[in-house]
Amino acid sequence: MKIEIIKGTDNNPVAEFFSSSSTPETDAFAVKFKTLCGEKYWVPVDIARKLERERDEAREALAEEIKFHHRTHSELVQTQCQLQNAIRERDFSL
Repeated sequence: MKIEIIKGTDNNPVAEFFSSSSTPETDAFAVKFKTLCGEKYWVPVDIARKLERERDEAREALAEEIKFHHRTHSELVQTQCQLQNAIRERDFSL
């Protein structure tokens, strides 16, 4: 197996391959190697760990947002029910 470390620049195949990528930092550290199945890419563990931490932080932030929206929706529904009950009481008392 042949391993070749390629920093992503405008003059190498990795940069061309990943030019439309939304992960330029990861692509800059891509390691290309050849296997029987063709060329593959590997990313160093420190970059992978950083990405994993960022993913986990984003998941936690999303979970908090979901909790907030569910709580807000619940409060809105309760308030709407109270308003409808008050309107019914008013209408029946007339």
